[in-house]
Amino acid sequence: MHSHLMFLGWITLALFLLIMDKLPVKNTRTAKWALFIFQVSVLSLALSFPSSGYGLLSVTFLGINMASAFVIAFIIFRSGASMKTPGWKMIRAGLFFMLLSGLGPLALGPVAAMGLKNTVWYDFSVYFYLHFQYNGWFFLTLTGLVIAAAPPSWLTDKSSLLNKTWIALVISVILTYSLSVINRGYTLAFNILGGVGAIAQLVIILVILFRPGSRGTDAMQGFGKNMGMLFGFSLIALIVKMVLQVLSAFPVLAGFAFGQRNIIVAYLHLVLIGFVSFGVIALYHEIGWFRNSPGYSIAVSIFAAGFFLNEFALLVSVAGGITILIPKLLFAAALIMTLGIAGIVFATRSPLNNREYKAGL
Repeated sequence: MHSHLMFLGWITLALFLLIMDKLPVKNTRTAKWALFIFQVSVLSLALSFPSSGYGLLSVTFLGINMASAFVIAFIIFRSGASMKTPGWKMIRAGLFFMLLSGLGPLALGPVAAMGLKNTVWYDFSVYFYLHFQYNGWFFLTLTGLVIAAAPPSWLTDKSSLLNKTWIALVISVILTYSLSVINRGYTLAFNILGGVGAIAQLVIILVILFRPGSRGTDAMQGFGKNMGMLFGFSLIALIVKMVLQVLSAFPVLAGFAFGQRNIIVAYLHLVLIGFVSFGVIALYHEIGWFRNSPGYSIAVSIFAAGFFLNEFALLVSVAGGITILIPKLLFAAALIMTLGIAGIVFATRSPLNNREYKAGL
């Protein structure tokens, strides 16, 4: 329930809205109904998962959710068909992986019907969905949105490089799926494929950001102070995530990580909160949905503090330190993050209390 609320209710919906804000979206009535059905199905999943897991009811709601997401994706594809910039190429690739990831949940029914629910094929289907969601849809779309929002001087300097590397990023996303299955009976070939994909991603991102002689710092300077801080957190989390992804291609390190649940959770939080959520909030700020106010910087700092405390508690638990305090620290981190995000939304000039924004809805 927690994962699907994060993936669908927060990140996917946020990315849809950010993309649609940049596009002359056609067929607005259809888009509104699709978004409405999308959100209702997410809430339905939140109610069905605790009682049935990936049961018939949850899979049905997930199918409805995917159908509405397909409609939204079709509207976005059609509205942005004429846009050929590097950022929009990555966004379209991200949408493709969102659609591709849906094959994972759709396969769960047939896999269970064939008596394979307790086999690796069931796990592979779940991993297929998760991988192409956060390593494909989230990563490429958020990267594309940041590129689309970057200052013109930065885009001019990087345009040729981005046009050459975005396909390599797409291929690397496919290759790194093998890192999700290396501990399920597949070893050397999968380690090599995943390692090649992980190294390619890390090198491409570093080259794009820090190529000698380029104006790489212009990207962050153009975003302003508050957005720059959030974007900086997001960028650091992305680089750390990619380094860890490279390390996970080594069998010894992969075996250790897969044997430690809290390492997996810390890694997912690094991606979904550190990279994606900070990045989304930064883009919300860039388009004016979150605006500067006396409490905005404080709320962002509180949210960031909760995230860092959460990562600290999870990693310390792996080392076996202060075991008795870990549950309390995790609860405190969750509470701090909740207060921080509530402050960002309600205590600042956000869309929820902006009369001009409400008038446009």
